[in-house]
Amino acid sequence: MTDHDYDHPSEPERAFRRKTTPDDRLSALPDDILLYILSFSRTTDAARTSVLSTRWRYLFVRLPDVDLTFSGAYMCNFMDKGPTLCCHARNKRDMLLCKSIKFINFANRVIMLRKGAPIRKFKLRLASVIPGNSVTIDSLIFAALSCTLQEVDIFIYSDKNWKLARAGLFSCKTLVTLKVIGGEVDLVLPDSVYLPNLKALHLLELAPVDAQSITRLINACPLLEELELGVESHNLSKRLLTRAVDLSSPSLKKLILSGRLAGCPYVIESKNLEYLEYRARQTQQISLDAPNVKYLIYSSLDSINLIQNLKSLVEAKIRVHCSSYPTERGFSLNDLHAFVNGLESVKSLYLYHSSLQALYLCRELLPTFKNLTDLSLDPSNDLFLTNYDHTCLWKVLPSLLKNAPNLEVLIFDQVFRNSFSASEKFECVLPEAIPICSVHHLKEMEIKKFDGEEHEFELVRYFLKNGISLTKMTLCGVVKPSSECCRRILSFWKCSEDCQILFKELDSNRI
Repeated sequence: MTDHDYDHPSEPERAFRRKTTPDDRLSALPDDILLYILSFSRTTDAARTSVLSTRWRYLFVRLPDVDLTFSGAYMCNFMDKGPTLCCHARNKRDMLLCKSIKFINFANRVIMLRKGAPIRKFKLRLASVIPGNSVTIDSLIFAALSCTLQEVDIFIYSDKNWKLARAGLFSCKTLVTLKVIGGEVDLVLPDSVYLPNLKALHLLELAPVDAQSITRLINACPLLEELELGVESHNLSKRLLTRAVDLSSPSLKKLILSGRLAGCPYVIESKNLEYLEYRARQTQQISLDAPNVKYLIYSSLDSINLIQNLKSLVEAKIRVHCSSYPTERGFSLNDLHAFVNGLESVKSLYLYHSSLQALYLCRELLPTFKNLTDLSLDPSNDLFLTNYDHTCLWKVLPSLLKNAPNLEVLIFDQVFRNSFSASEKFECVLPEAIPICSVHHLKEMEIKKFDGEEHEFELVRYFLKNGISLTKMTLCGVVKPSSECCRRILSFWKCSEDCQILFKELDSNRI
């Protein structure tokens, strides 16, 4: 288009410009662009644009996603006609009830105005308790389900009267993703449960009534690939405490278990499972038959029985505890040995302090980690331990390095001064804790939190002096490139001329 075209617009263009004021350039944009802009806002916020003009009045209703949030403090006045009920409220409870009624009415009107148009994602957040409104919540969800829903994300804060089964969520044939977070909401299933297209299921902070409910729900999802189950309730049925929960599914690829799982055993069998995250408490035991797991995060006092070794394991983060006497929770020495043997194919391994202490007890029985190339050690205080023994890091490290012949990357989360006896000098401890032969084949070394302490300088000097293959050393923490600490480190002699020394700020997202 030439400049002449801009100076002499066509008649339809001139008519359109007459209808839109020079200051209202936003309204001149096509609907698709306006909807894209509104898609970054929650529905309750996007509804505020309805007062701008007639064109904007129902525009937000056409958004593919519906995001409704009620906190009790904010209420949208979209299409609110007549005197407000809240002005007659006598106390905070009445005020909350009035606002919740207005919210539900607004939400139902949004769904009604869509006239059955498909909803890609329905998100409902009820951060404040809505007393006596459980039936209206059900009707709202049921109305949304009639719009060919693909994703549902619901958060209900501690409404004991709301039953998950009543909303019709477990018989929706179009659902692909279902996520429900509800404080003390019971997982009560209806008689008919079938979700033929569901691939991702997230149930958090729920209270299952019995073990069979969980198993029946999984069996009703033939395409289920991702399952996250989190239970945070102390008032569980006795039936759940006496029967095993079977989470087996041939299609399952990702499984996350967290919370208080009620002291019952869990059985997991899946040939396609690739990711397992287990951060549970109060279970008896977990039995795992999933030889193709590639990523494992295991943080629990409870033992795990590996039916088969994890031969495809790529990465593992382990926090376990070895019990010292029969009544103490944790792995027995035999169970720990079997578990560690099941990890022998791992390529990247992250060990927390409790794991280091546990491995020290079976250091003579460690397998050869022939595929291990990356090893991360976190000797910081551990939530599983009441008595911290920081010396276990240097005691178990020789065995770990000896059994990792192909190790290339060694990462210390922290290096404590009290990681060795007060009578020992750190530079004397190092050759025994980290044999020079193990340092020779290392390519990278990192300290996640470098504080500039003297023993840290000694550790850095030791690796630079003996690291023949070292190509990179990274120090994260308070050091700055222009500081005296950096200048001192850069003055150390390097065995490898190719080794780069990098100084970084402390990573706020450290695990």
